[in-house]
Amino acid sequence: MNAQNVHFFQTAILTAYPEQNKPFSFWQHVDMQYRTRDFHTVPKNILCSFFLWLTDVNEKRAAMMVRPGSHLVLAALRETDPNWIGDPPRGAPVPYDKLPPISTAEPIPLTAKAGQVSVLTTATIHGASVNVDDQPRKNMVFTFTAAGVKIGLPPGEELQKREYDRELRKRLRPVRMHIIAG
Repeated sequence: MNAQNVHFFQTAILTAYPEQNKPFSFWQHVDMQYRTRDFHTVPKNILCSFFLWLTDVNEKRAAMMVRPGSHLVLAALRETDPNWIGDPPRGAPVPYDKLPPISTAEPIPLTAKAGQVSVLTTATIHGASVNVDDQPRKNMVFTFTAAGVKIGLPPGEELQKREYDRELRKRLRPVRMHIIAG
């Protein structure tokens, strides 16, 4: 991020339970919408997501499927889109079949051992696969922004985030308050 200070943006705790009777499949989407310039500013004008894997993730245990480099292809398309002039980056999930037709790498599984962390942008085309293993896949996601970076959210999500941040501030020790923006 090339940032002197970062702020906590959001978190999630996820579990993918075994579905051994289903065939292997996966769905794809992007969560964030950026322009090329958002990746080149200092500090970077993006969210940075840390996926802490609490269990091993193999190719059968709901591995996240990713299309490497797809975030840059999509960002280049948005760079010249007149609907984006002056707008901040957006949290706006888009399913793969609703994205513009682009050429990307084939999806590959993101595997990990329990305790490892994967760092990525959810502007990359990605999505969890069906857990066809016999154990659940568990992870925690922590997302940060450089201090001062504005990320546009849909109105309902913006309200939910403000409420979450307000409750989180009540629970943090004073020496940790600086990680919450606002």
